Amino acid sequence: MSKISDQALTCVDDLPAPAESAELREARKRIRLLEQENEVLRRAAAYPSQANLPAK
Repeated sequence: MSKISDQALTCVDDLPAPAESAELREARKRIRLLEQENEVLRRAAAYPSQANLPAK
């Protein structure tokens, strides 16, 4: 029984604190936003080169 209790406590100790969890959520949200902005900028940078190509 002691072994099971030790394992349960170890699992609980591995969980992030609520403040860390909120911070992690915010960081992931910011990363998603930056990735979306990066994609828009990448497409915008490629657009002028596409405009100069002859029509097919």
